[in-house]
Amino acid sequence: PPATRATMPADWLGLFGADFLGRVRYRRTFQKPTGLDAGERVFLVVEGPRSRGRVELGRRPLGNVAEGAALRVDITERLEDHNTLEIEV
Repeated sequence: PPATRATMPADWLGLFGADFLGRVRYRRTFQKPTGLDAGERVFLVVEGPRSRGRVELGRRPLGNVAEGAALRVDITERLEDHNTLEIEV
């Protein structure tokens, strides 16, 4: 399907229609959090989709998600000033 904006959480049915079967890539850009104290950590939590997916930060794999299984990753050391999170489902 063509690129579109989605407000998360989002359901494929509403975005692409009931007949859609295939892959979708969700992309989000964000800045590195400011004001973190020494020892503070930043975690990314991705809830499990109804299928399976791959999670990347800055084109580097963070892990996989599967139906009903969330992914929780400490991304503190991987953060850049400008970041791109991609989840392909």
